[in-house]
Amino acid sequence: MLRRALRPRVLFCSVILLAVAGAFVASLLLRTGFSVDVIKDRGTLARIDEDGVVDNRYRLQIADGAEQTRRHHVGVDLPGLRIVTSAEVVVEGTRIQSLPLTVALAPEAAEAYRGRANAIVFDITTLQDGQASTRREESAYLVPR
Repeated sequence: MLRRALRPRVLFCSVILLAVAGAFVASLLLRTGFSVDVIKDRGTLARIDEDGVVDNRYRLQIADGAEQTRRHHVGVDLPGLRIVTSAEVVVEGTRIQSLPLTVALAPEAAEAYRGRANAIVFDITTLQDGQASTRREESAYLVPR
């Protein structure tokens, strides 16, 4: 009986089965708690208001895989940029929430970036089990001529 169980074919199939099961468990343990997609509003690429402030609009889609409701905070990293609309969103457990954002650049800071698309990074932070978890998503910030 032992000789039948230790045939090369049986051992090979057992190793493959263990590898697939191990990869499945590792993917469950290593998955992130949430994911973010940054979508630039194509309707209005960039807008300059009467004060010279440059506005760009985005929509963030936050998919939260946790079972509990969590609050996510959004920040940007380009000097002179500020988020005009609400930078926080509450996402119920295992749901997807959309957050419209308007990001503004002061007129004096806009001169350095004028006439090109500039790389910016959105930092989305959430508190989970007493630890802060942050996702960084890149996008482009357009400053017209």
